[in-house]
Amino acid sequence: MELHKKAKNALDILCDEIKHIQTKIEKPAEDVDSLGGVMQALEEIRKKQSDFKMQLKPINEMYALLDSQN
Repeated sequence: MELHKKAKNALDILCDEIKHIQTKIEKPAEDVDSLGGVMQALEEIRKKQSDFKMQLKPINEMYALLDSQN
């Protein structure tokens, strides 16, 4: 199932990117510098939101194709 491997790999990459940003957001904002880091992470999310949607669409299509074959 090469298509399954490709879809899983793409999903893993997307999940890793989201987890990386999530770790930035979950850091406690104890001072101005750490608050700035959280704010930068939130800005990064806003900028990448459409990219995430575009990356997720082909993954969904691959899994829909796999599902229709079963």
